[in-house]
Amino acid sequence: MRLQSALDFLIEYGVAFTIITLALALIGIYFTRSPLNQYNAPQCNILATYMDCLSSHIFTQGSKILIYIQGSNLLSTSILMPLGSIEVSYNNALYAGNCTPQFVLPGSYFSCYVLIQSSAPIFKQNLQYTFYINYISCNGLYPGTCTSSYLRSSGSAVSAVSNSIPNIYKVRFKVNGGNGYALLDNSSLVNGSILYIIQGSYPLVAEPYYGSRFASWSSNVSGELLANTRATTISIDSNTNLTLELD
Repeated sequence: MRLQSALDFLIEYGVAFTIITLALALIGIYFTRSPLNQYNAPQCNILATYMDCLSSHIFTQGSKILIYIQGSNLLSTSILMPLGSIEVSYNNALYAGNCTPQFVLPGSYFSCYVLIQSSAPIFKQNLQYTFYINYISCNGLYPGTCTSSYLRSSGSAVSAVSNSIPNIYKVRFKVNGGNGYALLDNSSLVNGSILYIIQGSYPLVAEPYYGSRFASWSSNVSGELLANTRATTISIDSNTNLTLELD
């Protein structure tokens, strides 16, 4: 069912939905190969030199509004996205959502979603709003190196509204037989990561750590071989279990 995975995501992380009368969106400059290229080209800005806005979109379907934001971590260290890591301010109200993956390596991307039930805004209406990204700084390449201090960056965006909501699917990531991580559309996936991603085809790259060697990719519960090259392309059209096999 359309929107089911998005709903599962927001419910899984315990986000409460609030009814509003208008909607919102965030983040600008995107890559031509992205599945989101068919939608609007918004403007956005994060008021911090260590984060960058890549894309922001508003999708509506009936009374549902989906706000999608993609940003990048420009720090030299990793960051951890806690529950409620994205907040959008509009019409004197604040609406919360979550960002995945929760652990974001230096230079990699994160995607944020806020799902709201409301009277849908007019198609192609331009909406302006502010947003906040909450995160925790880390000292290494693993979640256990993160501090307990919450940091907050603000930003603003202007987006047009698209009158359909794309399918969003859950990707669960696992590493077998060694140590390393993956980049799925430049979002960093460490062992145990969960990423929510819009349906489409994306670049996938394995990054083994020293002492480990790439073997293959496998996906889904049956463990079928997906590819035997370190860099490949994966089509996400359902919830997927993705495994990086290392020697």
